[in-house]
Amino acid sequence: MSRQSRFAALKRSTNYSLQTTNSLNMNPKIMANVGRRSGDYELLKKMALVGMETARLNFSHASNDQLIELKVNLEKIKQETGKDVKIM
Repeated sequence: MSRQSRFAALKRSTNYSLQTTNSLNMNPKIMANVGRRSGDYELLKKMALVGMETARLNFSHASNDQLIELKVNLEKIKQETGKDVKIM
């Protein structure tokens, strides 16, 4: 599956803000803003499987416990799927 089709699938699968960034080697990345409502394990896993490469954690409306849970969920997803979602 190409990056463009993964981005399109990710965009369809969530209502949350998505954006692409370019690194110095012009390799596009898929980044998703993740907060309380999108921190559910199953949704995070689905987002990772369709191509999310970076999760930007929203500290504005989440407690420390919720942010720790998000981090634990991303680590669990990495162990289960091999998808290493970076945290920003």
